[in-house]
Amino acid sequence: MVASKQDWLKIFKLLSDSVNKANNRLNEYLQEFIDSNNHKKIIGKQNRIKTDVSFVDKLVRNNYISSWIYDEENDEVNKKTLSSNLPDFIGYRINTLFFNEEEQFANELISFLKKKEHIEISDNQLNPTNQQANGHPIMKFKGFVKSEVDPELKFGFEIQIKSSVHNLWGEVEHGSIYKPNNFDFRIDEKKRNVEEIWNTLTSCDRQLYLLSKETYEKDKLLKQLLTIYLEESQLVDPLNSHYLYSIFFNVFIRKNNKVMEELLIQLMSNKKIEIKSSFIFINLKDSFVYDDLKGILSTILHPDELESIKKIFEYCFESIEHESFLDVIIFSIIEYYELDSESEIEDEVLDIYKDDDEDEEVQNNKPSLLGLLEKDGFKTKRIKLDESE
Repeated sequence: MVASKQDWLKIFKLLSDSVNKANNRLNEYLQEFIDSNNHKKIIGKQNRIKTDVSFVDKLVRNNYISSWIYDEENDEVNKKTLSSNLPDFIGYRINTLFFNEEEQFANELISFLKKKEHIEISDNQLNPTNQQANGHPIMKFKGFVKSEVDPELKFGFEIQIKSSVHNLWGEVEHGSIYKPNNFDFRIDEKKRNVEEIWNTLTSCDRQLYLLSKETYEKDKLLKQLLTIYLEESQLVDPLNSHYLYSIFFNVFIRKNNKVMEELLIQLMSNKKIEIKSSFIFINLKDSFVYDDLKGILSTILHPDELESIKKIFEYCFESIEHESFLDVIIFSIIEYYELDSESEIEDEVLDIYKDDDEDEEVQNNKPSLLGLLEKDGFKTKRIKLDESE
């Protein structure tokens, strides 16, 4: 038979104790998941059990009053009908810190809950992405939490995953656009404004997310710290120091953290370097790219720059007496790109270091060498390609 609102409201109230117990069980599961993922920046959790006012409204609005079958003689059957057909009897909203973490978090939560004994989530809920009436996606899924006393008595729950920005924007949009209290002749203008605000907020959210995930490699931190201490010694002109230190690090240090750590220990404790590092190199003047590199670097590096880089080098390393400093730079570049098999240099660039006496194999080395030098921070635009050929 078709029951009245009061009939179903009576059944709704009879379920009060059972739904509270089911809610407590679901809450325990959610808290367990949140506690085990505290590194995921979960900043809030809201919970509600549908009120009788909200229930009656939904009963009429969704025409449950006509579609649900009511048994006048069996309230136990009616309780199971209501609890299993009211999809959001229990509701949770979990707030992540960032918008683009919503989907990953929702998927992980679904996988977690599906393993729990008293939780039932159907396969059609495994994709948490849903489209809202406003056209925006929302991460939510539905399921059932079963009564411990009577497993056939199960309560529908809905869980939403919203970032702090999404939550704030959604509350305003819901009240002013989706469910306005009164007629508003400016509703279309408000919709446009709300959409513009959404674009701004999600853009800011994305930038903040990237900042929060920014990490630093150890060698880069060591280089930065070493530069700070070296600059106190006023070895080079501050106006060009970034370029000079970049060449020094890229050619002579690379990712040799041990050398930097040894130098830093001395600078931090004594404000000077008393025990200099030894720089080991191989004389590679017989390399077929030596002459090309020497010609290019003689043009790219101005004499005062070469002298300044040498100052930095000799402050950190023992002096080299039997080779010109420019040659030491050249040897270091040749040796590094021959031996570093993990370098990201393109194959055609690596090919220039393979010994081959045939002119056609090596005649176009200079453009590739310029590419290597640019990777090491040299100002290669100082030399025109047609002049280097």
